[in-house]
Amino acid sequence: MTLEQFNYYFNKMIEVKPRKIKVLEPQNGEQFLILYLGHNSNREIIAKNLSDELDCSTARIAVLLNRLEKKKIIKKVQASDKRKVIVSLTELGYDIYNRKLLFLKDYIARILTTIGNDELDRFFDTLKKITQIGEEIND
Repeated sequence: MTLEQFNYYFNKMIEVKPRKIKVLEPQNGEQFLILYLGHNSNREIIAKNLSDELDCSTARIAVLLNRLEKKKIIKKVQASDKRKVIVSLTELGYDIYNRKLLFLKDYIARILTTIGNDELDRFFDTLKKITQIGEEIND
């Protein structure tokens, strides 16, 4: 398996639509939101839309955003439309995001290096099928 293949499948694994995953338990909520914001940093994230995107109550999202803002991990910026607040990671937030991503990649790489090549090939064939089916379902 090449690094390119690893990165492709790793990115596919973390692209799972968050609304399909029931997460955001108190101990995991902040971490999940940091990963979500970092992974979606290429687009504008509107605070009000996060509850729909993550299938979570607006109250829970508000608590998470306030906690992360207090810790200076995220920043909220008023959009040109005064009713919208744009949420993004701060420099500290990106640092945390990148460290978590490196940890996850290292963790997965360590697991994969202990698996034999035959099992690894079967795993990636299965993962490829799962990815294709997921893409068909999402279309």
